[in-house]
Amino acid sequence: MSASFRFWTTLLMLVGAIVPIAVAATMIGDRPALALAMFLTGAAVLVMARFAFRWMLEASD
Repeated sequence: MSASFRFWTTLLMLVGAIVPIAVAATMIGDRPALALAMFLTGAAVLVMARFAFRWMLEASD
């Protein structure tokens, strides 16, 4: 995989994780259950991004 592909894919995953976490932070007082669900979604995307980045660094056969 090219470095450009890895960069843009990683950036997209990080944005996909940061947006729900930021939204959850703004709504924690009004809707705590929904905020928790959004935070957990963002955290799950961060974990997936970590494993995807490790997978992208492996040499392809």
